[in-house]
Amino acid sequence: MKTTSGKISNIQNSILGKIKLIGEKIILLIPQKNNVYSKIQIISNNNKITNSKKIIQVVDTSIFKSGDIIQVEPSGKITFLYECNSDSNLIFITNLCNCSCIMCPQYEQNKENFYERNEKLISMIDSKTEFLAFTGGEPTLIRDEFLALLNLCKSKLKKTKIEILTNGILLSDIEYVKEIMLINHPELSFHIPLYSDISSIHNEIVGSEGFYKTIKGFYNLAKFQQIIELRIVIHKQNFERLPQLAEFIYRNLPFVSHIALMGMEYQGNAMNNFDSLWIDPYDYNQILKETALILNQRFMNFSIFNHQLCVLDKSLWKFSRKSISSWKNINIKECNRCNQKDNCGGFFSTSKSHYSSHINPITELKVSK
Repeated sequence: MKTTSGKISNIQNSILGKIKLIGEKIILLIPQKNNVYSKIQIISNNNKITNSKKIIQVVDTSIFKSGDIIQVEPSGKITFLYECNSDSNLIFITNLCNCSCIMCPQYEQNKENFYERNEKLISMIDSKTEFLAFTGGEPTLIRDEFLALLNLCKSKLKKTKIEILTNGILLSDIEYVKEIMLINHPELSFHIPLYSDISSIHNEIVGSEGFYKTIKGFYNLAKFQQIIELRIVIHKQNFERLPQLAEFIYRNLPFVSHIALMGMEYQGNAMNNFDSLWIDPYDYNQILKETALILNQRFMNFSIFNHQLCVLDKSLWKFSRKSISSWKNINIKECNRCNQKDNCGGFFSTSKSHYSSHINPITELKVSK
């Protein structure tokens, strides 16, 4: 989530509110009871505070858009929980997880309860929002709250597609899957990782004996004809068997709607395990080509996420997608002369110091989509 900081005056507790632009004023509307809102003004640091009202001062007021929803802490930290112009909005269900993936971009797990905040957040989100992701941690781990929030989305956000980012382990319980289905949400999709065709390799990567439960989760969802995206994060410990994994998916999970071949984000656990994970994406180009050929010949729908075009073989460009959330997708100085940076996957701002040694601006060739 995008964050910034400011100077807070006369605010003692964490607050959640929705931005509204009134002329040149930026107002944060705080919902109260009976559809009543209290108001806090957001001003530039260049403005002087002349009274004792609650005020938020920031360096750059242009980052606030009407319809954005933010959380403001007494410390001055400001978190954008929803951005009206983004297609990457999410509901953070929990930071707890039943896995400990070696490349997880999160840091430590703390037991926090986000339900009350999420309930308020969903009630404020624009009903025209097209996509919203449920994520964590592992969102299905907090069962009652997960189901309650999903039900709330069905009620409040009738046209919003909900994407559930899950490791799929708890979906091995058919009764749990039935509970989700009984909510009868008009459009769900499940985004589930599988890191190897060999159970021991997958389990070592996720830090859990989860391989067969995840596979069962795939099948349970398939029984209800759910939309499933299978995600593969590529790194040193699994890149060599990508073609075999592609074959495994085709033969055992042919019902998946989409396969995402994903580049690494190096922060959190991924940074702690950098030496055992890092491989220059350029060095697995040939294996990625072979994997793409297998999937393409079998009419499996797939894309390549989080990769730079100049690192990929030209035959793979048509499968590359811009997938990094807008708030953390950056270009580096080498990109300034590139005429394809608008089509490129870009770089994670969270791991901008770790990228291929083969970054080279594209100045003549055009991407064929």
